[in-house]
Amino acid sequence: MEISILVENGKKLSTAIQSTIRITKTKKPPKYVDARNNIDSILAEANHVIFGRRGSGKSALMFASKDAASPDSLSVFIDCEDLKDRPYPDVILEILILINRQIIHSLGFKGIILNLRSYLSLKKLSRTLNDLKQRPLVVEKDIAEEISGQFSADTEVVAGSLSKKFSVQEKKRFVKLEAIRRDISEWRDTIDSVREKIGKKKILIFVDDFYQLPSIHHAEIADILHRICKQSGLYFKISTIRHRSQLYKEEKGQPFGIQSVHDYQSVDLDFSLERFSEARDALKAILCGIAETVNLQKGDVDQFFMGKGMDRLVEASGGVPRDFLSLLAGFLNNSLLQSKQPLGKDGVRDLAGNYFQAKRTDMNTDAEKGESEQLMVLFDQINEFCLSKKKNTFMVDRAFVSDNTIFFQRLLKLADFRLIHRISSSRSNPTVVGKSFDTYMLDIGCYSYMRKLSGKLSEIDLTKNEKTLIDELRTAPIFDPISLQSKEMIATPSGESN
Repeated sequence: MEISILVENGKKLSTAIQSTIRITKTKKPPKYVDARNNIDSILAEANHVIFGRRGSGKSALMFASKDAASPDSLSVFIDCEDLKDRPYPDVILEILILINRQIIHSLGFKGIILNLRSYLSLKKLSRTLNDLKQRPLVVEKDIAEEISGQFSADTEVVAGSLSKKFSVQEKKRFVKLEAIRRDISEWRDTIDSVREKIGKKKILIFVDDFYQLPSIHHAEIADILHRICKQSGLYFKISTIRHRSQLYKEEKGQPFGIQSVHDYQSVDLDFSLERFSEARDALKAILCGIAETVNLQKGDVDQFFMGKGMDRLVEASGGVPRDFLSLLAGFLNNSLLQSKQPLGKDGVRDLAGNYFQAKRTDMNTDAEKGESEQLMVLFDQINEFCLSKKKNTFMVDRAFVSDNTIFFQRLLKLADFRLIHRISSSRSNPTVVGKSFDTYMLDIGCYSYMRKLSGKLSEIDLTKNEKTLIDELRTAPIFDPISLQSKEMIATPSGESN
């Protein structure tokens, strides 16, 4: 291909990619590439939870599914990023208010006239929910007075001790939550009755970026969503990040939340580097689908890469579509215009180095309060360990992580934030008998500056034949936090729960 045509096609593809990378309610992709045929699953009459790392295409799938829904269904959309600062349990009421409001809006003027009784039922429900939301979280009346009134004067000491046991805020919050749990079935019946009267077969409740809500309340919120959908024509479709979500828990023998298979079907959008060829094929299919929107064919796309450029770009992205596309757009916008050369292995290294800081920024933005510092301590120790071993891979003992929940959670969160990537599970190591290990790879961007030290850092090549690759995976150095005197990483910090 002539250089001028390559550059011109690069400009067109870059424009198409940039219009696809970020999805909002008002800015949808020109084309959604359903690499795993997930849309049909999402539209089924069942509850779903869509799992995927940031940038894996969760929002894009939800919008595409919403747009593809049949006329006999009604879709409502909740963006949890808009609700992440709402107090609990008011956030539950906010979600229910938004669901009710969107159903009312869907009726339109003509629908209101034809379904006036249904409209009035929904308006009454709106008033109920808003009135409950307005109730204060803090009890204005002194609980000590309320309790002492139930005792004689000579039992003031008992009343006083009880007033210390229950905080004012907890008392009021408990009352509001009990009101929600008590009336949720009635609210569900109201909405489901309206659904039938307006001739809709089902209502799909899309709840995007669920992980943005405080994880300590995930199970309770998911529990209410499940109850609003149970035994009705309503179905929830939640998108979230797997290792940053606690969708089920038990407190004092009481279960809360939702469980896979029993309460919902899982949809996994992560393209794992453990199955490298599958990840590469899926990412290329997405890229070619985007290219078609600007009249570029598969052959035109191939011209943007040379050598192992495509494979290296997949590795650098960790299999995450947004990272893959963002890195390529960075090349098309800058390096291609300057060098007039396709993207090769060394070019990907430079791109990954520039993009690495964006990943750290994502972590600082999305991590819960105080969490990002703890994660960076662990990452810096892993990074230092790997560079000292002159390897970009490391192994972790599966038995160790199962016994150290906090360490394991942080390790998985580093993978969710794309600073490390899991490339193999349950492998043996010839230096240790009878143990099984998971293998991870450092993100290329964190050591991209080491290019001048060529030959001093051994990088794994995930495109090698299976036997050679397995041999390399089994010889990765073993990261042992205990031997590195990193016990603070596995100890439960103050206020953090296992």
